[in-house]
Amino acid sequence: MRALFLSIVSVLPLFLTACGSQQEPLIDEAEAGRDMSLFCCMDRDGDKSPSHEPCTGPASGCAWAKTWDCDDGDASINPNAVEIWYDGVDQDCDGHSDYDQDYDSIESAEHGGEDCNDEEFAASPGRNEVFDGVDNDCDGRVDESPTGRWYVDADGDGFGDNGQYAVDTKFIASAVTQTVNYATHGGDCRDDNFHINPEAREYLNGLDDDCDGKIDEDFRD
Repeated sequence: MRALFLSIVSVLPLFLTACGSQQEPLIDEAEAGRDMSLFCCMDRDGDKSPSHEPCTGPASGCAWAKTWDCDDGDASINPNAVEIWYDGVDQDCDGHSDYDQDYDSIESAEHGGEDCNDEEFAASPGRNEVFDGVDNDCDGRVDESPTGRWYVDADGDGFGDNGQYAVDTKFIASAVTQTVNYATHGGDCRDDNFHINPEAREYLNGLDDDCDGKIDEDFRD
């Protein structure tokens, strides 16, 4: 290992000359053994550009780069940067939409999308409303139940037991403080199993996964 390090040091001036840098190079010696390729780092943020292009003129610095830089012309943009939402710039180079802060794949309604609360993953069009103080389905109402009932949802899968429900919202509010889950939809035949509910997929496992009253029906001859 020592011989390898000395070899790197001996050829380093050649690389620096090729890059044409007149400034102190950015070299992370701890990382030198992991990534042996010297890349030109125009913005001096320590991250290499995926273009692999060698320097053809004076560079502002060279580095033993550790991660890809999606914009090597701007030092504020690199995989270690803090994302600034809704400015149209991918500061952290993760490729994710700059208008989807809660990562639910639906962009903010304030920026052309449909997400009414882009800071809350549990809120977006198409979600089931649950009693949590959030407008989960983005219909402009909070904790409403289309059936007038809130079903006890012990396993938290969005479906409750038909035999356990409440209509009195004051009772529900009291129960919520005791970490009891509620859902607007009933029909859960196994409210102790998150993977069993009316929208689940049926598997060959001896269970009624989709709560249709039949077991393993999709696998019968």
